[in-house]
Amino acid sequence: MEASVQCGTLNPGPAPSPTTTGRLKVLLSRGGLYYSSLYAMRWLTDRTRDFLDRCLVAVERRKGLVEPWTIGARRYTSTDNKQLWNSYDWSKRGEEWTKTPEWKEAVVTRFLLPNVPEGASVLEIGPGGGRWTEILQRRAKHLSVVDVSEQAIQLCRERFRTCSNIDYFVGTGSTLPLADSSVEVVWSYDVFVHVNPLDARGYFREFRRVLKPGGTAVIHHPGSSKARHYREGAWRSDLTDAMVRDFARENGLEVTSTTTELVNEGDVLSVLRRLA
Repeated sequence: MEASVQCGTLNPGPAPSPTTTGRLKVLLSRGGLYYSSLYAMRWLTDRTRDFLDRCLVAVERRKGLVEPWTIGARRYTSTDNKQLWNSYDWSKRGEEWTKTPEWKEAVVTRFLLPNVPEGASVLEIGPGGGRWTEILQRRAKHLSVVDVSEQAIQLCRERFRTCSNIDYFVGTGSTLPLADSSVEVVWSYDVFVHVNPLDARGYFREFRRVLKPGGTAVIHHPGSSKARHYREGAWRSDLTDAMVRDFARENGLEVTSTTTELVNEGDVLSVLRRLA
């Protein structure tokens, strides 16, 4: 028997608000009983579908189900992310997610500097407003930045227009427009928490292809399937740390270290190495 799934209860929500009450009156007075009945059935169907999706995703996350037909593959898609980040206000260049200057310096000191050698060929996935790009470009001999958002790429082009060592690409959300064995380091912070499991698996296949043997990937991603903050509306994908380990194993990548420090609660930062 399958263990019970903690996915919430199906309920109609709070008592009707005045606005809801007014809508009901319009439904009955103008739509009539037939229309009102159909509308109510559709409302209940939507709520039931959402409830079932939550239950199914809970099982998918716990069992590591990553297939094109899963519910997790339909949520937080590359198209969804493209729309979100193309309409996002990037006026703060992504620094709105920097907790403090000291926190950012700690991330750089603990994770970026030890894993991104000076003079390396580097790939950054999801530069956004260039929060980490400004540091990576100073260390890299050559830096490639890939983002699904045209707006983010244009912002980076403008911000780093005097830097001659950066190439810019609008990506598909699961593939990389780079040559085989062309980079020594992949860096992606605060990005894979928004990438759904199926697209993440695609990226990991690409890591094996574009990383040189012995190359490193530093990836910030969701953690345990039990992490409570992965709730509806938080724009956090259904990816888990167990899925990440599976993807690494599938593609000849060794997880050399993991930590929950200096990331959001429930998240993990993993360092991976491409085996020869």
